[in-house]
Amino acid sequence: MTKERLVRAIDNKLRRRFPGVSFSYSQNIEDNIDEALSGVKAGANVVKVFGRDLASDESIANHIADILNHVRGVSDVFVFRSLGQPNIVVQPDREAASRYGLNSGDVSAIVQAAIGGQTVTQVLEGDRSFGLVVRWQPQYREDVDAMRNIRVNTPTGGNVPLGQIAKVEASEGASFIYRGDLQRYVPVRFSVTGRDLQSAVAEVKQRVADGIHLPEGTRLEWVGEYGELQAANRRLAIVIPISLLLIMGVLFAATLSLVNALILMAQVPLACLGGVLALVVTDTPFSVSAAVGFISIFAIAIMDGILLNFYIHQLWNEGHALVDSIVMGADRRFRAVMMTALVDGLGLLPAALSTRIGAQTQRPLAIVVIGGAISIALLTRLFQPILVYLLHRYIGLSEDARKTGLESA
Repeated sequence: MTKERLVRAIDNKLRRRFPGVSFSYSQNIEDNIDEALSGVKAGANVVKVFGRDLASDESIANHIADILNHVRGVSDVFVFRSLGQPNIVVQPDREAASRYGLNSGDVSAIVQAAIGGQTVTQVLEGDRSFGLVVRWQPQYREDVDAMRNIRVNTPTGGNVPLGQIAKVEASEGASFIYRGDLQRYVPVRFSVTGRDLQSAVAEVKQRVADGIHLPEGTRLEWVGEYGELQAANRRLAIVIPISLLLIMGVLFAATLSLVNALILMAQVPLACLGGVLALVVTDTPFSVSAAVGFISIFAIAIMDGILLNFYIHQLWNEGHALVDSIVMGADRRFRAVMMTALVDGLGLLPAALSTRIGAQTQRPLAIVVIGGAISIALLTRLFQPILVYLLHRYIGLSEDARKTGLESA
């Protein structure tokens, strides 16, 4: 039994017993982290509908929820309703009230005193004091008709029913208002299971753009895990190129040869190929953890290349022919380079096979590193010697041609 299968079994049973109810499955720490990221309770991913009118925002949120329910991999869709709170609205009729010598303040005062209650004195008990609140008995304020019959005293000494000087009616108002960036919004919660988050949300956003016309002043904000993924991708888009440039600079400083530095950097694409294939074979979605794994295998690939490349040049400098140096280097350094790659991969095998708490974070990284290590151990044994031969042979022929040209001149 895994967590995914357990959640699926519980969800199927609950949905059959309680149709129309949305359930979410989380853990204490996970739930708190999700709320901190999205601003919504139990919201791993949230679409926030910002707008000027709550009724319009909630209608758009319901439409988005309907789209989410028809996208593969999206589950736990739920709209946090803002409207639905019964309200009693008392709106003074200024013209009618003025005929009786009353103003809107008089109407508000009688409504507050009769329905809400008004403090008239203080009750003392030792060193403690309590406000004594007086209001009308329940039968005189329990429904709209009773409120319309509340008597309001006039300056002339008479009284008039509240319904004659104010509009009293029941309406539906906001029960809870979410706010962010000094604006009101209606959140839509959803989760993504059995599919990578990036493609699922991209499909949802495309369907929303095609099927919903947002009024002026209304905007959508995608937060939660997806928002963090986008932020991480932006950071990685900066970090990875800088890392590669730094590695390239260090290699050039160590070898004093642009060609040798490029030969060593050529190991990186092969390592990444193995990481990508490992994710595909294990059906593991790409994540930030997997991205960190790709950065990790850069170092493994470079170290593997240094072991072989430097030894080939050592043999070459000792007077051996280029082909003989490559063959001897590949033969003598076979065990060392294989151990370098395999130890890194096998060391993370327990993390890749783990299903315990925290495995969802460490497994993508371990899978990428293992796939990259296997690719380095197998493919680079064929690729790097050939690349060394071709580049140095081409450069050697070019140098001979240049020297011949100079001598002729």
